[in-house]
Amino acid sequence: MLNQSIAEMTVQDLESLISKIVDERINQGNFTKRNNIEKTEIVQKIHTLQENLKQKYGEFSDLTELLREDRDR
Repeated sequence: MLNQSIAEMTVQDLESLISKIVDERINQGNFTKRNNIEKTEIVQKIHTLQENLKQKYGEFSDLTELLREDRDR
């Protein structure tokens, strides 16, 4: 199959080849190596976003409070 022209392949052969190539690339770890961000940095960004939302829109009700209010209605 490797020396076969793509034009001569069946759809199933082509799908199989594509799957094989994708699996090989994933196993090589190419996707996991790019720009790993530290967890603390992500947490800090979340806190910054939360603070910006609070400054712009004020306090948000707690989700638990909202669920209790809906249940009580």
